[in-house]
Amino acid sequence: MPGDRRSASASARSRRIGHLRGTLRGVRMVESLTRISAFLRTCVSPAPDRDAVSSVQDWFALRSHPGLVRTQNEDRVALARWTERGEPCWIVGVADGIGSGKAGAEAASFALACLIAALIDSTKELGQRLIEATERANRAVFERWRGREGTTISAVMVRGQRAALVNVGDSRIYGIDRESKTTLLTQDDTMPTIPGLLQFVGMGTDLAPHVHDVTPGLVGLLLTSDGAHHHVDALFPQLVRTAKGDMRAVVDRITHIATWCGGSDNATAAMVLLANQASPSPPGVDLDLWTPGIHHVLPEEPSYRRTSSPRPESWRPRRDHGDPSRRDHAPAKARLHETAASEVLIRFADSEGPEAQPEARPTSPAVATSAASDAGADRSDAGSADADRSDANHPPSGPAVALKESGH
Repeated sequence: MPGDRRSASASARSRRIGHLRGTLRGVRMVESLTRISAFLRTCVSPAPDRDAVSSVQDWFALRSHPGLVRTQNEDRVALARWTERGEPCWIVGVADGIGSGKAGAEAASFALACLIAALIDSTKELGQRLIEATERANRAVFERWRGREGTTISAVMVRGQRAALVNVGDSRIYGIDRESKTTLLTQDDTMPTIPGLLQFVGMGTDLAPHVHDVTPGLVGLLLTSDGAHHHVDALFPQLVRTAKGDMRAVVDRITHIATWCGGSDNATAAMVLLANQASPSPPGVDLDLWTPGIHHVLPEEPSYRRTSSPRPESWRPRRDHGDPSRRDHAPAKARLHETAASEVLIRFADSEGPEAQPEARPTSPAVATSAASDAGADRSDAGSADADRSDANHPPSGPAVALKESGH
């Protein structure tokens, strides 16, 4: 009998320990997802600069323009990359905010951040993962605005050699073949006789996202908001063909033509190549995120966030417009709230060259991670074309955030 009691006690203790370990693992997963979600919301929320472009050679280019009529850009576009079980994964998405209120831009950034976070959190097959992530973003937006605000979403996720897409609303995804022909891959949630959208992210119940695998044989994809394809749709094949592989030129020309046609709406375009698979994230990096003009990096182990080093008095975000006498020392558009600022490194990736790789992290926890300058510093021959590209920006740097220009 004493032996049985000892055995039962040991078994109960083992169960309690197992339960505690499971709870701790769950807490760590929730903390990690919360950290990633805060990082994404912080990075996606600011309105993109009208002249800013992000591009990595042979992979992607992103641009968004507010147009000439609207005072606010309610479009958001982002590309995120992470590593899952040793395999690179990435997603590119466009969201176009809508609604009866004034929070369309906030709804678009909130939904896009929720979508990316949900995709990172899941390990299911691509189609099911996209459905569940879109439904989660829909619930989150609905719970916040109760249907008064919403957004479209069109996104593509790539894992290894597989790619799948999702769309809700009237933002579109076009496939690009080897002959530079473009084919519409998505379905607009509109009807000619009914104004507005039939469904959108944030509507609440009965959302039915359109999800399917990307057609085999395509070499690239083009994502646009309605302010872009409304005017430029028929020109896409010519724009892709004449650009001769320069994706930055494609997104530049799409937004410019939309502006020349009156600029009645925000215009956003993202072009990605599927043939050239993305490399995994560099060591020590949990997540890379690109928005127009900015490359954001979430370090894997932000040990320096536990330090209490004071921010230097000289720390001021600034934007350099080329002429030192015209430097604006007001806070840059890449705003950071305190919780995310302690764990996010941001560097500019306005580059046509290969993607820059962060340097090794300093051993001192009080020193923030630094980023190596992008290849593409040899763009001195770019001439007047630079006038139409992203401004040379100087984001904040300090013990918690390190920023460095690249591509200039």
